[in-house]
Amino acid sequence: MSTPSASDSHSIESSGKIEKDKGIMEKLPPSEYDVDTEGRTLEKEAAVSKEDVELERRARLKLDWTLLPVMTMFYLLSFLDRANIGNARVAGLQTALGLTDTQYQICVTILYVPYILAELPANLLLRRIGPNILMPTILTAWGLVVTFQVSVISAWWSDRYNTRGVPLIAISLLSIAGWAIFLSANQKFVLYGALYLMVPGIYGLSPVTCAWVANNSEPYYRRASSIAIGFMATNAGGILSTWRFPTKEGPKFTKTAIMNLVFACVMIIFTLLNMLYLHTQNQRKTRHRHEILKPYATDEEPEGGVRAWVELGDKHPDFKYTL
Repeated sequence: MSTPSASDSHSIESSGKIEKDKGIMEKLPPSEYDVDTEGRTLEKEAAVSKEDVELERRARLKLDWTLLPVMTMFYLLSFLDRANIGNARVAGLQTALGLTDTQYQICVTILYVPYILAELPANLLLRRIGPNILMPTILTAWGLVVTFQVSVISAWWSDRYNTRGVPLIAISLLSIAGWAIFLSANQKFVLYGALYLMVPGIYGLSPVTCAWVANNSEPYYRRASSIAIGFMATNAGGILSTWRFPTKEGPKFTKTAIMNLVFACVMIIFTLLNMLYLHTQNQRKTRHRHEILKPYATDEEPEGGVRAWVELGDKHPDFKYTL
């Protein structure tokens, strides 16, 4: 009786592996599979990978259907008071109360101060308390989460193509068109039509901008602080707008309309500059990957491991900025 050769032993062992994994994958001829260092077949890994992708897609879809309606309602309720105080002025509240322009503007300014002061601690508390508790509490107590600026189309487009700068430019172009029509027209119906470009061109910027900040900030505390600072700047803009609509310049408020038109143009310029900067940083991290990770390298973790990710955050060479 002949003794099995090394190649025969390998074939027997490989067949045994395939029989063992039969419940996960079909048995393949020896020429159609390979075995990695852990003894698992590449075909099995591919099957698992496809399953993971499908599970991830379903989980993302479930999150979208669960969170987006709730967050949209949060934005709406949060923004009602801040929008209505301006509408109330147009409806005659200032005249009815006998307030001067300065007195009314001081009242609205005071309204925005708590929004600015609460943004940073609120975002930092989200992780400790949990959004399922903190956000409904904030909404119920003060209506203080974020402004109602959800644009479904821009949010879907930016996620679908994993870009933030392009949707921001497109939305800003809507705003520019709206303000340009508003400034150049005098007919009532044309002025109303301009609102259909101005409103989404203004409010549609916020969710994409927030997503851009969150995508490019790591770790958690840097991301939370960045988002909070962004909203602080947004609410500071609310104070500016309060003082830029004096009744004596109504009803068209030409100077303020020009200011908003300039802001929309500046938004496009800074978006392009930011995209260029982030692209440059991605290339730099790729070129200098070894130098960046060298201070964190050890014998066990030649690329720095978890310590490198924790300390470098979004500056880690494997962290790619979203454009």
